[in-house]
Amino acid sequence: LPLAWAANITTRARHEGIIRDDCSVKCILEQINIFRSKCGEMLAYDWISIPLVYTQVVTIAVYTYFLITVIGNQFIEVDKKYVDRLIFSFPFMPVLEFFFYMGWLKVAETLINPFGEDDDDFDVVWMIDRHIQVCYLLVDKIHQDHPKLKKDYYWQQTAPDTLPFTVASQQYMKDTPVQSAEKLQVKKTDQDLIIREVI
Repeated sequence: LPLAWAANITTRARHEGIIRDDCSVKCILEQINIFRSKCGEMLAYDWISIPLVYTQVVTIAVYTYFLITVIGNQFIEVDKKYVDRLIFSFPFMPVLEFFFYMGWLKVAETLINPFGEDDDDFDVVWMIDRHIQVCYLLVDKIHQDHPKLKKDYYWQQTAPDTLPFTVASQQYMKDTPVQSAEKLQVKKTDQDLIIREVI
């Protein structure tokens, strides 16, 4: 509903002459529609959550995999000559797999509801408050406050030949690089055009 109000206010501003042309109205309405579609995507993401069965299956699969990995990576000596000795080996790859998979699982559990109230979630309330404050500030307070324009040294020039330097940046001032064909001299007779006949 507020977006419909914004569209109506834009149309009224065009009729009252506040907005000067239809192209500006079109651009404003396009941006309102883009904002509306993004809000719809956020609502759909918030409404349609991941089913609990998916998260339970993934969690059980990860824990079962590592239980089987711990048992399956035990060092078993087939020969009987090492029966009286203890053999210690550290499973580097299963430990790396454990850290990666468990890390990904914890990140996935956090991302199930990114708009919640946990420490890792987006602080949506703060974002909404901040955006509303900035909107009111732009519309009510500072939209007419701008610095006064003063005529400077380059007022009448569209693109100055050289840009000004400060005293501190004067040491970095360099001449414009010379292009490869800048000093190329072509005779006047060689500059004539040759028109080829079309067969």
